[in-house]
Amino acid sequence: SAILASVLVRPSGTASPLTLLALAAGLATVQALDAVVPGRATLKWPNDVLVDGHKLAGLLTQVAPTGEVVTGIGLNVSQTAAELPTPQATSLATLDRPPNQVDRTGLATGLLRAYAAVYQLWALDPAGLLAAISARLGTLGQVVRASQPDGTTQTGRASRLLPDGALELALPGGQITVLRAGQVEHLRPAP
Repeated sequence: SAILASVLVRPSGTASPLTLLALAAGLATVQALDAVVPGRATLKWPNDVLVDGHKLAGLLTQVAPTGEVVTGIGLNVSQTAAELPTPQATSLATLDRPPNQVDRTGLATGLLRAYAAVYQLWALDPAGLLAAISARLGTLGQVVRASQPDGTTQTGRASRLLPDGALELALPGGQITVLRAGQVEHLRPAP
């Protein structure tokens, strides 16, 4: 019912921030989905892929003490609406892509190829990677509610992505805060 993958990389010899690899994996997922739902997939900071505002894929990235980076990717393929965990989730099947019309092997291969390409971009041109991520980051410009790991929440407009993958949030009083971890909920689309 889903494509589940774990990708392991052993970065070395680059000054690129490891924290950017989580968003790079999300970008690879979005790019691979262009073959199935062209131009409809976007990133939601920090680790989801949305189509039409619904979660199609989730990612989890961890850095081991030895420096290896593992990213788990879960992409919903054939679940019906009743089988999805929440009303905010979607699958390719609920997007009018019947499961027998989705080439899972091709999609998984496209995902791994896209990841290899963004990984190279991360190693050689982090500014180029940041621009590519920002172009597909649906969170930018949105009014969001940010939930921090310590339980605090803040509401503001997601204004830009920083070079390490952190999200800058413009608060209503004009202050700027930086999110390095946590979750965001899109409240209103950008004007």
